[in-house]
Amino acid sequence: MPFFYILTVINLPFGIIACLVGISARFGEDGNACAEEDKQPTRAFYLGLQIVCLVIYIPTFMAHIIYFKVRGPAWCHEQFLKFDEEDEEGEDQGE
Repeated sequence: MPFFYILTVINLPFGIIACLVGISARFGEDGNACAEEDKQPTRAFYLGLQIVCLVIYIPTFMAHIIYFKVRGPAWCHEQFLKFDEEDEEGEDQGE
């Protein structure tokens, strides 16, 4: 499982690039033409919201790492051992 988790890091640059492409499409020449009242204002609004997605995406993709850093290595190790003990108790009970 950790190997698969490491491979998902590829999603980070892809997500940022996708947001930047959406933002550039909205605020480019074609996007401004699309935003006119009689054209597709809803699509232009959606593409404009990509800025919000980008602002939210950057701080939240590392939220779990920051949380573990704040809690400290001792807490992380304690939780890891606690999880192992619960797992062993489940095996003893035949689950």
